[in-house]
Amino acid sequence: MLAGEIKETLLTKNIESNVQNSVVTLNNIDDYKKASVLINAINPNLELNRKDSSILISYKPHYKNSLISEVAAESINNVQRRLDKLGTKEVSVQKQGQNKILVQVPGVEDTKQIKSLLGKTAKLTFHLANTNIAKVQDIDHETTVMLKDSLGNSYPIFRKTEIGGDSLVNASVRFGNLGKPTVHFKFDSIASKRFAQITKENVGKPFAIVLDNTVLTVPTIREPILNGEGEISGNFTEKQASELAILLKSGALPAPLKIIEEKNIGPSLGEESIKEGEMAATISIIAVALFIIITYGKLATLTLPGIAGIALTVGMAVDANVLIFERIREEIKSGKRVERAIEEGNNVHYWQRSN
Repeated sequence: MLAGEIKETLLTKNIESNVQNSVVTLNNIDDYKKASVLINAINPNLELNRKDSSILISYKPHYKNSLISEVAAESINNVQRRLDKLGTKEVSVQKQGQNKILVQVPGVEDTKQIKSLLGKTAKLTFHLANTNIAKVQDIDHETTVMLKDSLGNSYPIFRKTEIGGDSLVNASVRFGNLGKPTVHFKFDSIASKRFAQITKENVGKPFAIVLDNTVLTVPTIREPILNGEGEISGNFTEKQASELAILLKSGALPAPLKIIEEKNIGPSLGEESIKEGEMAATISIIAVALFIIITYGKLATLTLPGIAGIALTVGMAVDANVLIFERIREEIKSGKRVERAIEEGNNVHYWQRSN
């Protein structure tokens, strides 16, 4: 996006971009000052470095960090929406570090659909197809790009986005005349007017629907569509159509997500832990009872106040543990790391003892 803005501002094609920065090559080195002023006008948070006849452009560190935090927060909300619409319960989505997100979905054994939902950016765009190209060599790459569908068929698509997926207000699964699932969508009022204008001016021309740079379908506009509604058809299964509808309703992710670690903890682990806990409690009670009997023998007498003391001690221990673990859970939900959350939980215990 930054490279595109710079290209439009400087009216130049001599620009290259990578993950770290953008590089503008000047035809005339004397244009450096003029170009610098124009680039800084785009965004005051840009850092410019001169190297020979090139300008290296990158974001300032503090601004870059704020962008990463903003993208992470937006991604967390988007992932939460996607999983909520899937019908999963007690989903936990938390930030870890600067650019990582921890997703916990209890009660799900097959994680394929979860990974499929999280692995798609779901950037939906609508473009006119370029019908004036006879050969691939004739493509003007400034205005047109070749995109493929799921079957590998290529289409010359105008780069200009006529309508974006953020203009959708609803998406749902419907079934066509032959019983095949389709995804029905509806635009907001502003996009509906734009959609009506496009379909009115381009009757008989192909109109491409693109998701994450993959062509979903290229229907031909048969007549003006004035109600702001449309349908995406293709070789969908019902599950795929439902997933696409969820993605479109949830909106596009601000950046692609990459799964770097996956853990599947089954119920057997929790059941095993419970059994081990019960065994440990039983052994502890027997060990303490034997210690008292062997050490004190007949001196140890169980009285009513003694029983009350035992009950009170157990109750205080349980109460302390509940407070600690609840505090740890709250700290983790607020986005703190596990180590820091445990430390805060223990502080509750120390505070309780001191009071």
